Amino acid sequence: MKKSIHWMSLILLILLSLPVFYIYPRTYNPQIEKMDIYYDWLEGQRILSGENPYARVLEGNMLVNNKYSTYLPGFFLFTAAVQKSGITEYPRFLALWQGINILLTLGLGWLLFYLLWKAGKTWLGVLAAGFWFYNRFTLYVISVYQIDILAIFLIVLSLTFLSKKKVILSLLLMGTSLAVKQIGIVMLPLYLLGLFRMKGETRTIRQLSCFLWVLIVPFMVSLPFLIWNFKGFMYSVLFPMTRLPDTHLGISSLDMAMKWVGIPAKIPMILLWVGIYFIAWFRKIALIPAMLAIYIIFLGYYSILYNQYWVWMVPFMLLSLAPEMDKTIFGTDSPVQ
Repeated sequence: MKKSIHWMSLILLILLSLPVFYIYPRTYNPQIEKMDIYYDWLEGQRILSGENPYARVLEGNMLVNNKYSTYLPGFFLFTAAVQKSGITEYPRFLALWQGINILLTLGLGWLLFYLLWKAGKTWLGVLAAGFWFYNRFTLYVISVYQIDILAIFLIVLSLTFLSKKKVILSLLLMGTSLAVKQIGIVMLPLYLLGLFRMKGETRTIRQLSCFLWVLIVPFMVSLPFLIWNFKGFMYSVLFPMTRLPDTHLGISSLDMAMKWVGIPAKIPMILLWVGIYFIAWFRKIALIPAMLAIYIIFLGYYSILYNQYWVWMVPFMLLSLAPEMDKTIFGTDSPVQ
């Protein structure tokens, strides 16, 4: 019976996956030179021409955005490598990235299915994958060629390898996600907390060494730019914490309503994060729901709220539906108290 359910779920998952190739191309935004991916492409051009992409922020006032490079350089280096390989026209790059983004979206759906299947929720896994493929947040990110799905895919892949006790590989994948788009750093304390609770291999790895493994990829891709222009790099990475509030939705955040600016304006959000970390530390909340809570706080309080940010919530919401997900991923047998 279990074997037949397994095969039926796989067949259904394949059937759910196929329409992606018809639906996604119909969502693409034709204004391809007015989107963030175009500026990611330009940063690759700048690197190849010997121009530091992080230097431009020094011309501004750390308040008003001028399409500064605020992410770590992982994706910029990818666009530079693509151009170096001979794909020097932006439309050709965009076609390549479209294909990669579709495969990443499919892969993430299948990872969600796998983790929920492993947690004993096979049919929930099928529903979760279907929801992921076709919800409005995923469709939006696909339509504007954003890189968020790549960063999320790497985090969920990291969690998948953790469920297989492949600790070092998991840490490197988590670090690679941060090197692409460092939004996931707010979940890192909970991720590491899960590692510290795991049985077996991770007990032989000191807590500091786990953190250092995560930092390897971000540090390696950032080091040339730190040496090249330390001030420009640091100011660029810190710019999201100091810039003026902005949103696609016309809904004010607390700091926007109160006209607070800069790092002090982020204090309410940071205090809420710290509260979730402490609650998780004392086992009052499971780790995957805690990750979801951390990101909901981000959506509710961060000064900047763009449409692509919502998609980060979806995988963790779906994984949180399985009560045994912490045990599935981290192997912890300690229940929430």
